[in-house]
Amino acid sequence: MSDRDQIEQLLHDYAWSNDAADIDLLRATFAEDVRYAISIAGQPAVGPFTSRDETVAFVAAAVSDSPVQRRHVVTNLRVLDAEVDRASLVAYVTIVQTEDGALRPVAAGVYRADVRREARGWVLASLSIELDGAF
Repeated sequence: MSDRDQIEQLLHDYAWSNDAADIDLLRATFAEDVRYAISIAGQPAVGPFTSRDETVAFVAAAVSDSPVQRRHVVTNLRVLDAEVDRASLVAYVTIVQTEDGALRPVAAGVYRADVRREARGWVLASLSIELDGAF
């Protein structure tokens, strides 16, 4: 698998871990010193969190025991800068939700990420999620 494919898989693993509340997979996507933040248009930013443990705890609390099923759809990956062991990228995220049998879009935005290659593979060194509106 090419580096680009592995990086795209990393973003998909992050999204999948949110939707499935798979905390082990979530943890595996982050570097130990990950920097993680979320901004939603018109609201105060959340974070930044500056460690894997802190970030996983925040995301796990948000996705565990949710009464709705969300699906994060990651598209339009653009690699902005790349070297052998690191890259900067942006991608769109669209979030749809099923609740009481009804499917509806709930959010759209951008993932801005820095990734790096570690011995275990590509990991998120930073992830900034910028949503266009609240949901």
